[in-house]
Amino acid sequence: MLHLVFQTGEQKYAFQSSLIVEILPFVKLRKSIKTPGYFAGQLNYRGVIVPVIDLNHLLTSTPSENLLSTRIIIVNYEVSKTTKKMLGLLCEQVMEIIDINTATIQSSGFTDDEASYLGDLTVINSGMIQFIKPENLLPDYLKRRIFGGEES
Repeated sequence: MLHLVFQTGEQKYAFQSSLIVEILPFVKLRKSIKTPGYFAGQLNYRGVIVPVIDLNHLLTSTPSENLLSTRIIIVNYEVSKTTKKMLGLLCEQVMEIIDINTATIQSSGFTDDEASYLGDLTVINSGMIQFIKPENLLPDYLKRRIFGGEES
């Protein structure tokens, strides 16, 4: 299965490439007040306002830097069982899309309700990769605030 790999600090992460709508270069975002620090802002994507989450900030508490490898990944985000909306994921060191054999995926051995977006692990030649579950990135209150009164 194909996955997009990015790096935050020394750690590598990936999520399924089938969720990707488009990969954009880093652009200036409209900031929002009274949102969590990992909420990077909003993006005008072809006339649609798309909220953007800073994955570097969410994972390490350090905002993403504007590097040549920093990208905004537009994904189809499951707001509810019947509704999908676009969500931007700001990622540093976006590396490549690789084919990962599902037989190599192993449990991380640790679960955390506050970090339910962290999934299983796999080992490849360049090291260990942890999978991100984008559907678990937003807590329900923030999901309602960003996407309106959608049921979750």
